[in-house]
Amino acid sequence: MDKADKKKAQEDQYRQQAYDDRGSSKSYAKSRVTKDDVIGWSSRGMRDSEVIDRVDRSGTIFHLTAADENQLRDAGVSEEVIREMKDTARH
Repeated sequence: MDKADKKKAQEDQYRQQAYDDRGSSKSYAKSRVTKDDVIGWSSRGMRDSEVIDRVDRSGTIFHLTAADENQLRDAGVSEEVIREMKDTARH
């Protein structure tokens, strides 16, 4: 199994686990998303586009400090995701 296949298998497994944990394929709309959620999703290899979609649909507004941004970067969260999180405070 090459790296791309392994990453896809991990994403599929995570999605199935999230489905099993909730008993349905619950939308993230109006569910509060935390900084720790974003870190967890990123560390499990979720695509940036999916993380951003979950943040957007949740309606969560992030007020990130410089320390928060550094923590996210140190945890491997992409600059694109951090930028989108910061943008939630501007809307």
